[in-house]
Amino acid sequence: MTRYLFLAPAAFLLPACVVSQSTYDFLKADYDKLRSQNEANEKKAQELSADLDAEQKRADELNARNAALQQDLEQTSERLRQRTAELEERAAAERQSAAERVRQLEAEIQKAKSAGSEQVTAMVSELARVQAQAQENEQKSQQELAKVKEQAELASRKLNELTETYDGLVQNLKTEISEQQVQIRQTLGRIQIDLFDQILFDSGSADLNAKGQGVLKKVAAILKKTKDRRVLVEGHTDNQKISGRLTDRFPTNWELSTARAVNVVRFLEGQGVPPKILTAAGASYYRPVADNAGEKGRSRNRRIEISLIPEEVVDTKAVK
Repeated sequence: MTRYLFLAPAAFLLPACVVSQSTYDFLKADYDKLRSQNEANEKKAQELSADLDAEQKRADELNARNAALQQDLEQTSERLRQRTAELEERAAAERQSAAERVRQLEAEIQKAKSAGSEQVTAMVSELARVQAQAQENEQKSQQELAKVKEQAELASRKLNELTETYDGLVQNLKTEISEQQVQIRQTLGRIQIDLFDQILFDSGSADLNAKGQGVLKKVAAILKKTKDRRVLVEGHTDNQKISGRLTDRFPTNWELSTARAVNVVRFLEGQGVPPKILTAAGASYYRPVADNAGEKGRSRNRRIEISLIPEEVVDTKAVK
């Protein structure tokens, strides 16, 4: 970043020289102009530095998301491979044991027949029972293998759907994301959309403004396509108390945060998002994401969070 050093107009005056007022005014105007340009350059450099930091943060978040997805996929695949191997090994052992028992019974039956033993009938019955048990065990093993494979396909499908939903939201909201008005995060099995400050509401209001309606239309276009997920809409505020005439409508931040969440839910429903998957909640100022000591932090805390939560979690470790 280039820095400029400027001398005050007095520095141009030699002790033995007398400078006219017009010359002084000219030099001072030129100095003020250069100083103003220097301040503008400093401000621009700070803005560029902040933009660079923001881009780096977004890049780090994307890298972390991709790493988490890859780890989840690898862990799920490994659990399924281990479970499949266990089931196949157990089925093979049961088949071998049953075959050995059948051979033993057949040998005993043949020996008993040769000796005219009265135990032949009982041995034949035992042989039939062992063969039936072996067949039943084989069917159970195949059913468990089929269940594991079905869960593997379901886990893969849900992961693909989640990634498709995330990518769709990022594409639809790329302008708002670049302006740091919206943040989208993906953790294992869950997507959260943070809409900050006045992108949805005017100060002290719970009514959606025109810009907010436009943003929520983009969100709704993706949400109404999601499957097997609930949508939780949470309103959050800063820690500043409600004052003035606003207290007639919102005695505390509880009422304001909840009213905002309800209005977002109603709008999403009007855009075609199934109401049975929608839930509205208000958290007041009790779950901040930044320090409320400064306006920048309070601005981050005044937000709406829209979370996509799985209806049920597929846990391959629960398969027995």
